[in-house]
Amino acid sequence: MLHDLLAVFPATLELATLALIVGAVLGIVAGVLCARYAGSPWDLAVRTFTLLGNSVPIFWLGLLMLALFYARLQWAPGPGRLDDIYQYTVEPRSGFALIDTWLSGDTAAFKNAIGHLALPVLVLAYYSLASITRLTRSACLSEMNKEYILLARAKGAGEMTILLRHVLPNIRGTLLTVTALAWTSMLEGAVLTETVFSWPGIGRYLTTALFAGDTTAIMGGTLLIGVSFVLINNLTDLLVRLTDPRVR
Repeated sequence: MLHDLLAVFPATLELATLALIVGAVLGIVAGVLCARYAGSPWDLAVRTFTLLGNSVPIFWLGLLMLALFYARLQWAPGPGRLDDIYQYTVEPRSGFALIDTWLSGDTAAFKNAIGHLALPVLVLAYYSLASITRLTRSACLSEMNKEYILLARAKGAGEMTILLRHVLPNIRGTLLTVTALAWTSMLEGAVLTETVFSWPGIGRYLTTALFAGDTTAIMGGTLLIGVSFVLINNLTDLLVRLTDPRVR
């Protein structure tokens, strides 16, 4: 069982990490811009768009993306990590599709791996976008109402300068915490996402074990996810302490 879990976990780790990078970058940028233009049509539009990420079922969004970009427009490859032609030509060394295809020296296989990652990564990233955007906006607005920000404005500092030089450095602890929470939520969302996209990760492994009634595999997979949560939270606390002197 442990061998099976370790064999499928890298696929989930790769998917969740890439989705986290996309979701965190877009979410933080959107949150900062929403705080900068709070109350504007831009603010309302972005918040409405991101809130749909928490409202739309993730499996429905995944099926919609497949139906549109794979079946209808044929812009993206089908479900799975690689096309069948590359399944037996790329040696699985690390368990990460991008690393294995890169090490194989096959440029076509590497591009194919990127194509297969695109849709599930976007679905998972959108799933976390609402919380990251909302909390970043809230943290920025709270920080912008403090006295030292008013002093910076009185000295003639521009709003973007205030955001980039004063606000963001002082909310980095909050951003780290929000990002960690988003990563753990992606592990939960991976169960349905991997099933929809036939992604051979721990989410699909647990779904298969559930239908097969394999309680040992279910308990092992749940334990592995739980340990990942604990490690991520502890690592986040450590990073917050290292980067924010106020919590030391």
